[in-house]
Amino acid sequence: MYKIYLLILIFSLILYFLLNIKYENFYVHTPTTINIDNNLLKLYNISNQSNKIYDEMKDIISCTSDINCNNGLGKCISDGISNKCYKVINDVTVFECDSSKESHIKLVNVDSLNIRMKFSIILNKLNNQLIARSGLNVWVLYVYDDGKDSRFRIDTYNSNENIINSYIGTNILLLNTLYNIELITKTNENNKNENYIECIINNTVMSVKFFSEKRNIYDCISVEGDDNVCGPKPNECRKISKNYSKCIFSKNHEIIFGQPAFHLKKLTDLNYLDGYIGNFVFNFEDLYTNKCTFNVDENNNYDSKKFCLDSCKLNSSCNIDDCNIKCKDINVCSFDSTKTLSRHQVDCMSKCHTYDNCTSDYCKSQCEGCGENCYWIAQNYNKQDVKSFKPGSPYIMLSSTSYDGKKGTIRWKIPYEGKTEILGYILFLYKTYKKYEGMTIDKINTYNCNKYCEYVVSDLVNNESYTLGVRAYNSMGIGKLSNLITFKTFKKHVNIDILEDI
Repeated sequence: MYKIYLLILIFSLILYFLLNIKYENFYVHTPTTINIDNNLLKLYNISNQSNKIYDEMKDIISCTSDINCNNGLGKCISDGISNKCYKVINDVTVFECDSSKESHIKLVNVDSLNIRMKFSIILNKLNNQLIARSGLNVWVLYVYDDGKDSRFRIDTYNSNENIINSYIGTNILLLNTLYNIELITKTNENNKNENYIECIINNTVMSVKFFSEKRNIYDCISVEGDDNVCGPKPNECRKISKNYSKCIFSKNHEIIFGQPAFHLKKLTDLNYLDGYIGNFVFNFEDLYTNKCTFNVDENNNYDSKKFCLDSCKLNSSCNIDDCNIKCKDINVCSFDSTKTLSRHQVDCMSKCHTYDNCTSDYCKSQCEGCGENCYWIAQNYNKQDVKSFKPGSPYIMLSSTSYDGKKGTIRWKIPYEGKTEILGYILFLYKTYKKYEGMTIDKINTYNCNKYCEYVVSDLVNNESYTLGVRAYNSMGIGKLSNLITFKTFKKHVNIDILEDI
């Protein structure tokens, strides 16, 4: 009797195993790994990898067979309306997915809730089959067959594996047809509007919110009948504080192409992908600038980045990412220290801040980093008037400050002398933000000069900002003021402990 029960048990296990064979994969599990745009793709049970995909031939409108397409070098493919010739492109990678071999691809170490990419597919069958899904199991893109027609469909799921939102495409799918798919997902813990998956398929947009307008994918608490949603496991609703919980998602997971999630029984019963998939693009600029028709004028008439961005956004073919790329080389504001009239560095900073959108960092880089191209140097002071009887203006530099913050050393190259030799220089010094305290004037003799002139400014106050300039004079009078330099003194701290060891 015991042996009979044992045989029945073994037979039951074998029967259960055979009935559930569709949920298991008996093909090779060791994947082939390739790198595209610095993203890793793992290929499972894919034996045919080609460097061919087809792009429409612009010079041939329609065809009846491949022979009409460049004498058979191209391919006659339907675009859903008519047959058109397509040429072979050799710079992309395409994979053949065979549903009988359970072929599929995994894009690893990505965040499926925040990603931008595109790829292309050609379908060999029009049954229910998976195109792509999140490794977090919160969204699925697939071919939906309602018994009459096949269309693309997007579903989003909750923690009970029930559908939250769906979008069924309006276009009826066809065999032997090239579909270019641009996939965009966006989530933001602090913005309910950035909470969607969008697919642009042959220029037709399919967009689905992960949840309702009033909630966010990171919210754990239900709103207006929504379930407690973090998506199927292993996603987690974690308590962050006494009164706050949020959904925790792994930032590094997978996007799966072609393989259904059979372990999630409540999800739509899908088949493996049967067709061609490839032409993967992950490079941000390649992906977004191609469709945006806005271009910065060749003469660069956009004098500020904001003006450029505002103009770009008026173009319906461009989104914010397109515009950021198109305007990336435009200055944040229109102020240019090499072109805008200014008398010195302080005057430069003051004028820069009057321009719209000019930040302090931008103004500082403009006025302190322009060197000899600064307007007050290149346009005024470095261009000496050789007809003048008076000396030209020096270009001064701060050489060093003392350790106690009480002295500063400046140097300059001897300027144009005028009609007679330079007899000396006059230094003008004041506290930058305390002009009301007055100005110090020092006389500098020429014995301080060789190839360069050098002078030590004394009696400075520690931790104070100073501005100074120099003018040369000869027997004919005083020349033009040099550039103004601004610097701050500070006392350097010296470690004297080492003196005990000497």
